[in-house]
Amino acid sequence: MPNDSGAKQPCILVATLGKSPGVVTTTIDALCDAGYEPKDVHCLTLPRHGAKADSDELFRNDEEPSVGPIEKMLHTRAQDEEWWNAKYPWQPRLIWHVLNIERPDLVDSHDHFRFFQGCASVLAQLEAQLQQDSSLTGWLSVAGGRKSMAALAHTAAFFFGPSLRLCHVTVKHDYAETHEYHWNPPSCKRTFIELPTPAKIKQALAPSIQEALLSATLDASDFSDLEARYDQAQFEG
Repeated sequence: MPNDSGAKQPCILVATLGKSPGVVTTTIDALCDAGYEPKDVHCLTLPRHGAKADSDELFRNDEEPSVGPIEKMLHTRAQDEEWWNAKYPWQPRLIWHVLNIERPDLVDSHDHFRFFQGCASVLAQLEAQLQQDSSLTGWLSVAGGRKSMAALAHTAAFFFGPSLRLCHVTVKHDYAETHEYHWNPPSCKRTFIELPTPAKIKQALAPSIQEALLSATLDASDFSDLEARYDQAQFEG
């Protein structure tokens, strides 16, 4: 929790992102109001042009400004030093995770599981960082992107990011109607919602269920055969 001195607590934000880049800046603003200061902002998003995936890597290696029009808008906003530094003087860093799939959208089960893999990979690395630095808080925002992206990110957090806190932001309809990308709606026009965390959900489970969950060992560092095992489970089920 933020301390009583007025100093903001450093945190790391992971955000699902669709076609509304302002959801990222809105979430940063809401966290600031709550006493946090995001130093790294990880954006989990999809390719915009549907170019054929050219490797087995989970994420593309595109240059940040050219990954797509939505990303370019947000990246350009961050490169506007006068605007960005005035809003965020601690200069949060944008980190892109563009899923390496052949289409610009999640179309089938394979695409959705691929996104889950991507979320698991990013959240596992963040979880390790949080375990090493107790001064940091990790937040996962599920406000952007498709509903299925939010559901998969939340599921990945349950298994691979148990220390993360979950949040959502909404913008009042009258403001959203008159501001196309609503970069920085005033606090009276947005609502910040903290969602139940995986840790709190586990605490609410019966002891017998908690024991069953803890009996399974999950290796968050190795995702190489995760998809194959998932496909096998689908086949056997």
